[in-house]
Amino acid sequence: MGELRCKGLMLKNRAALLGEQCDAETELHPRLSAELRDGLAYGRIVSGGWYPIAWLRELHRAGTEATGRGEDLAWELGSEGARRNFKTVHRVFLSVLSPSAILKRAPRVFGAYFDGGRYEVTRADSNAATIEISECPGFDIHTWQAIAGTAHAVLEMCGAKDVQTAVQPAPGLARGTLSATWR
Repeated sequence: MGELRCKGLMLKNRAALLGEQCDAETELHPRLSAELRDGLAYGRIVSGGWYPIAWLRELHRAGTEATGRGEDLAWELGSEGARRNFKTVHRVFLSVLSPSAILKRAPRVFGAYFDGGRYEVTRADSNAATIEISECPGFDIHTWQAIAGTAHAVLEMCGAKDVQTAVQPAPGLARGTLSATWR
């Protein structure tokens, strides 16, 4: 099985967020492959299209090099990306459901951004959840950190307080566990 693909919306949003962290023209774009750089610059990457997850890894790598930051950058990109993606109607939807109810619906959201993988909520209580994510070839530590940041932001948008999220990728990084607690 080959690597997963991700939605163009994710690539475009990550590139835009990274452009706010550093000068895209001089610091970010020179670190990207010509194919990814041109796809972003000339609008060849469309929001609804599927693209190699290698491009997401490439954006994360280039972003960490351009900003001098580590895995925390990927977490922040996931968090801020979720806040920007969930606008108006979606935000209202999030605000009326409990955090555990949202997490139970998360596999559908996961499938909207990745063209494969399994996302199984194995525990969803009133203040904690555990999610097993598997069959994700191509994920790297930055992808996992971005998922933790995304989950953190979504839980906060649901009204959860004191949110803590953590990921434990398994060796090989194609599967892992996301844990979340809140009050």
